Amino acid sequence: VAYERRLGTDRALWGDRVPLDVEVWNRKVLPLPLLVADDFVTDSLRISGRRLAPSDRPGQGSLQNAWSLLWYERVIRHLVIEAQRRGAFVFGPVRLTVSDLFERGTQSEERSLPAQLIVRPRNVAVRSDDPARAPLGSVRARSSLFHDPARFAGVRPYEPGDPMRRIHWRATARLPAPVSRRYEPVFERQVLLAVDLQTVEGPHWLMQYDDEQLEALCVAAVSLARRLLRDGSACGLLVGAQLVGGRRFAYLGPETAPGQLGRIEDLLARVQPLVTLPFESLLGVVPRRLTPGATLLTLGAR
Repeated sequence: VAYERRLGTDRALWGDRVPLDVEVWNRKVLPLPLLVADDFVTDSLRISGRRLAPSDRPGQGSLQNAWSLLWYERVIRHLVIEAQRRGAFVFGPVRLTVSDLFERGTQSEERSLPAQLIVRPRNVAVRSDDPARAPLGSVRARSSLFHDPARFAGVRPYEPGDPMRRIHWRATARLPAPVSRRYEPVFERQVLLAVDLQTVEGPHWLMQYDDEQLEALCVAAVSLARRLLRDGSACGLLVGAQLVGGRRFAYLGPETAPGQLGRIEDLLARVQPLVTLPFESLLGVVPRRLTPGATLLTLGAR
């Protein structure tokens, strides 16, 4: 018996509808009177028109399907996942049970079939009273002490003290004098978003949390990151909570790379409501990792 589960995508935005196809195929001459599949998945997953059954695995529910298959018969069921909640939803394993209609001669088998669906947090617009000001309140200028090496703006004559890596060798070969690369000035060079995910007063190890406040913090963090990256600032993220996969905290250094927003969204999607470090201890990693002159923006609900 072949069992296959196909997700339309492994990443979705909040509010998307993700196709989910479940296929079974009886590859034998003998028919199967009753085939039951218990596909274990994170219990907070929402499937349109279906409800997950309770399971004996902590944190997981069971997507149950049953078929009666003739010889060599293949059946595909089309389901839809409602991405109405941020998170990293883990699929697998699947338990296949074969029996007759009276549940006699029951045999079962577990198969791994790992898969994961990441639902990224909701994005909202970040507005400012003065469009000439960044979200942090710093006025953007035409000149600055800092330059972004990702924003090439041409060449200029070589000046004593320019590092060797800044010399534009191809242009120097064409011109009679050496030239150096010129980059656009930036006002905000690096911004690190440090999110305090403890939403209830008291010791962090009590594992108490306000679900609504936690989701609001994730929405605020990803929305600010999107605005900062769009305005040209390098943005990173620091959170001190349990992540899907076992990590106790996560640090993502500030960057301006095109995929930085996606990395921030994926990290926030994996955040679980279990604070592993007090916020003051979490901030202790900043001086060792962040370069001088950067901006630290803290977000909290307390």
